[in-house]
Amino acid sequence: MKQPITTLFFVLISSFTIAQEEIRMGQSTPNGILYPRDTEFTDIRIKGQRVVVESGIYRPQFKGGSINEMYFLQDNLRYPNVTLDSNIQGNIELSFVVLDDGTIPLEFVTILESPHDSLSAEALRLISIMPPWVPGKINYKTPVHTLHEHTIEIVRPEVHKDTTTVFESGVVPAAFPGGTPKKDQFVKDNIELPESMQNLLGGSVKVEFVIDQNGHIVAPTIIKSYTPDCDQEAIRVLYAMPVWKPALRNGKRVKSKQSIYFNFYKTDR
Repeated sequence: MKQPITTLFFVLISSFTIAQEEIRMGQSTPNGILYPRDTEFTDIRIKGQRVVVESGIYRPQFKGGSINEMYFLQDNLRYPNVTLDSNIQGNIELSFVVLDDGTIPLEFVTILESPHDSLSAEALRLISIMPPWVPGKINYKTPVHTLHEHTIEIVRPEVHKDTTTVFESGVVPAAFPGGTPKKDQFVKDNIELPESMQNLLGGSVKVEFVIDQNGHIVAPTIIKSYTPDCDQEAIRVLYAMPVWKPALRNGKRVKSKQSIYFNFYKTDR
């Protein structure tokens, strides 16, 4: 029995409508990724997957954000000897592909602009030793290969560094590893109530100290005292802390002041 023409026409119209909706929402690739309609692609394909231009998606980033990247560059930067006397420094503009697993293949790194070839070489070396990034994502959840443009600043090291100034403002603050919650937990786990507190209700000790350029605690000062034994215990716990992340000022490590309250209450234990 032949199918009525009106039915065939309806089926064709429905199929066309569904196809148009799929185009509007995006198309699924062999990898099973559904890209939004306005997704821009490059001509690069890696393992069958096209590389996305980062505009309009969740952009890739150094794990932990720009502050962690600053610390990474501070720890790993090697200013080229060939340019040390010529005072060459500045920004290196790059583009590279961040894969869906966060790795950066060197064959897809391009230097867009650089003050000197030796600085370009150092920027490439830094990229090669970076830990995996947080990849770009479609709809904030599906990681994809992403073309990313980035800037690395390489500044000539100062011959005479100011190591005496202690900054209290205008800096990215020093930080305990893992942040404030980890610091509070460390204090709670390590503080001991002195025996002299047995007949006391409890109180707190405020200690001010300096985090030097290497993250070490120096020059602790008791700002608010409770008892001599509690003051001594607060200093002991302070010195037992792991190395902090030092403060940054204009991208450089500097000394900075910090303060902590140490609470001595029997109900805290």
